[in-house]
Amino acid sequence: MWRASDTVLESVVFTLIGLQLTTVVAGAGSVGPLLLTGLVVTLAAVVSRVAWVFPATYLPRLLIPGVRRRDPYPRWQAPAVISWAGMRGVVSLAAAFAIPESVPGRPVLLFLAFFVTVATLLLHGTTLPWLIRRLGVVGEESRADALAEAQAQHEAGRAAVARLDELVADGVAEPRAVEKLRRMTQQRANSSWERLGRDPAELGEGPGATYRRLRREMVATERDTFVRIRDEGRLDDEVLRRVLRELDLEEAMLSRDDA
Repeated sequence: MWRASDTVLESVVFTLIGLQLTTVVAGAGSVGPLLLTGLVVTLAAVVSRVAWVFPATYLPRLLIPGVRRRDPYPRWQAPAVISWAGMRGVVSLAAAFAIPESVPGRPVLLFLAFFVTVATLLLHGTTLPWLIRRLGVVGEESRADALAEAQAQHEAGRAAVARLDELVADGVAEPRAVEKLRRMTQQRANSSWERLGRDPAELGEGPGATYRRLRREMVATERDTFVRIRDEGRLDDEVLRRVLRELDLEEAMLSRDDA
């Protein structure tokens, strides 16, 4: 809910500020010369962030031994991504609009704030995902979470299988159902370990990913077939809703395993 509210509020702020753009352009006068100034200011903003992030990352570790012991030198790719993440947004525009109207050159400053904000959002926003993939930067937190999940899945699977053995100790359970439950539990545990540390670009598609990809195609075909049979009048709408709901739930589980 908070993320949705934050998105809506930020969109409203950008909309309200954007409505002032025509007034800002009119007050700035001739826009042509200001475009070159805007490019220079944008370049200065990008370069200054790079010139700040790299020294701020490595100098404390170089000059203060205690910092280096607690937090070793990161690879250069990490500060490179941080340097390229310097997108300007609502705060920059709000700061510009907070300038009193009595300040000389205020319309020019507002125009430049607009220019830098739009330029950095387009430049960094469209290229940052590519840069992250290109440099191969992976968050350590995500790897730690994946490891913790895999360990928890392993322990939970062992506990579940032990409980299953207790339940079927009397021998009255259907053997095929018991074997299917064991296989499903093992498959979930293996899927967690498979996602851990696997680089699809280098190792190719894993067995779990292959299963999910093929099963999604099968689910799509099943869904189309159910709808066709309903359209032919051989299946009731209520039955169609029930079977489609089961397929939707299975598809959601497949998507969850890809996360």
